[in-house]
Amino acid sequence: MSTSHVDRHSEGSVGRYCVRFLGGRLELAFPDRDIDTPTRPAMVGPLVVLALHPRRPVGLDALKALLHDDPISVTTAQIQTPISRLRLAGLPIPPRQYMLDIAPADVDVVDFDHRARAFIDRGVQSERTAGTDLDALIEEGHR
Repeated sequence: MSTSHVDRHSEGSVGRYCVRFLGGRLELAFPDRDIDTPTRPAMVGPLVVLALHPRRPVGLDALKALLHDDPISVTTAQIQTPISRLRLAGLPIPPRQYMLDIAPADVDVVDFDHRARAFIDRGVQSERTAGTDLDALIEEGHR
């Protein structure tokens, strides 16, 4: 019995990183959109959380817990307002959702994690992995 495998990691990818962290700072580069990278912590925090969970809705309570030391004292507006501003700035955040609607392959750190895990899994499954695989993975990460 054969089943087709859908690679949800790169499904719908634009073919390049839209959100980059690995260069040491947050950078945004969306095709056909001119989006300024936010610098205010109130907007950067939610964007980072959403980018680390691409195409996966993040619950309000999870956002509060990930962004604040005392999540109980955080109001819903303190979460909704920055996300609304990110949406208005042109980021692909669907209405009434806390989700960045981009392929995981379009976030550099998520893509690197995915590729590194796949590389490790291949190494565990075989006795010896050729060094060219490592070189290709490193080269891909530098793009």
